[in-house]
Amino acid sequence: MRRILWCFVYICLLGTAHAFTIQDWSPETQDQIERIKPASLDEHTLYDNNKTYHLTQLTKNPQGTHIVATPADNLKFGWHDVLVLDDNDKIIKRLTGYFMDGYYIGKTPLKAKILKRYSPRKDYQEAFYFLQSDPTLKIFFLGKMISVVKGGKYTDFNLCQPFQMLLLTENKDLFKNPATLKNIVSIVKSSAATVCPDVSSFVFSASDNPQNYEEDIFFQAFYNKNAQGAWIEDTRHAVNTLPQSIEEAVSTDDQPRYANGQAIDFPIHLLKAAQVTDKAMEGTFVAHIAKLDTQNAWIDYPFPMALSSARSTGWALIKGVITPMSEKEKRRAGISLQQEAAPVRALKIKPCRQEYCQDLRLFESATEQLKGQTR
Repeated sequence: MRRILWCFVYICLLGTAHAFTIQDWSPETQDQIERIKPASLDEHTLYDNNKTYHLTQLTKNPQGTHIVATPADNLKFGWHDVLVLDDNDKIIKRLTGYFMDGYYIGKTPLKAKILKRYSPRKDYQEAFYFLQSDPTLKIFFLGKMISVVKGGKYTDFNLCQPFQMLLLTENKDLFKNPATLKNIVSIVKSSAATVCPDVSSFVFSASDNPQNYEEDIFFQAFYNKNAQGAWIEDTRHAVNTLPQSIEEAVSTDDQPRYANGQAIDFPIHLLKAAQVTDKAMEGTFVAHIAKLDTQNAWIDYPFPMALSSARSTGWALIKGVITPMSEKEKRRAGISLQQEAAPVRALKIKPCRQEYCQDLRLFESATEQLKGQTR
């Protein structure tokens, strides 16, 4: 059973060919682990007596002097039972489970290539590994596993709680389009469920820099599974830096057009324009109303917005006036200061029957109804 599951994960995640590069880089061109600031990496390598295989421990203080593995072969991948021994062959530690590039990863049967090791801060270790690629979307999907110090010792690498993924791509327009963004989220969900069947939360980030993954994040989203098993986005710590220029913020050239030719605005464009001009901006846009409280309705898609009035939750076509949300308002709402957010004074709200208001007949009639109307 273990071997069947191992093969399944391996085929699903590594069977995709990638015939593209990002800044002349691809996982195939990297033949060894890149270690950023090696002195900050709390790790120690132990070999067997014949130095035919090795284990890389996460530790501040080296433990043991040599190892014995069953089966006695390379610990690069696969399941092994490893004994960490001292000079007198006394057992100091036993590791039974799966290994990735010589690192112990516990009970997760994943065969993947580690690309980078990094320690962004004290007592915190990270490793990025290659999962799959999508030549059509031109995205490399990388997983991230972490280890932290607890009780004076590093934990085993954690892959699953939460499952973390980094998307390397230069195609930023994918994250402005609701349809392609939905497809990306589906890919991440599928990967999370494949690698970690019991996963209850995941986070994915997008970067266009294969050299400095986490220094050029332009998009980040968090999801948690509720009691009913449905995935719910947690927008409190989300990041979306798109669009990045003033010209793009006020541009309407890439607005989607629907059945009746009515232009539908991107709320982020309205917000950026409001920030640039220091004026409230009126527009019509699609949004998802997540919850109602005594003062506001709260929108979670495409980014956090406090809506002045709404009678129900769900997808809606909204005509309203957007202004930037102050830092004080963000703190009160529990929203990250780096997250774009806005209060919206609703002029008209038309509920939709389908996700992203894809029911075009309703969309057409709704946009007609919204023209020139106010509450």
